[in-house]
Amino acid sequence: MSDLTIDDGALTSRDEWVTAGLAASYIAHAAQYGYLVGSSVTHQARRDRNQWLESVRDQILDALSLEENWDTYGSPPPDVRAAERAGRLMELVCNMAHVLPVPRTEGTSEGGLSIEWYQPDVQFRFVLSDSGREVVVFFKDRTTGEVWEGPFESASQVIRKAFSLLSS
Repeated sequence: MSDLTIDDGALTSRDEWVTAGLAASYIAHAAQYGYLVGSSVTHQARRDRNQWLESVRDQILDALSLEENWDTYGSPPPDVRAAERAGRLMELVCNMAHVLPVPRTEGTSEGGLSIEWYQPDVQFRFVLSDSGREVVVFFKDRTTGEVWEGPFESASQVIRKAFSLLSS
């Protein structure tokens, strides 16, 4: 999971991003999973996966449409690069665990994005910097009191634990 990178030739302006949306990458990716077309289980899994991704995509696009000073504290809108990486990260998450509840996606005061899951016993969050290059993971298990915060690259165990708790 730590090989998420910003590709060269990425969309560079907010208008390009909103125009293109995330749809092209999701459609291409969903087509990749069309190899068991005759299976009703596969159709349902694909439909659930696509609905999950569409919900996340819509939230990313909503956050991306925020304007300067969106929080009345002078914060910049989320950067396109953060939105691109968030979209790719959520594709990976969906491939691993699309049974998770749809996360809440919001802008951060630094121009990045926060992707969050909150349940009574679990709090889990990815925070992407404005450039999208840095991702911080935050996890809190309210049952055990365990708290973890650190870089995405070091978070594989805590991500697995969080997804397990969020899926149950």
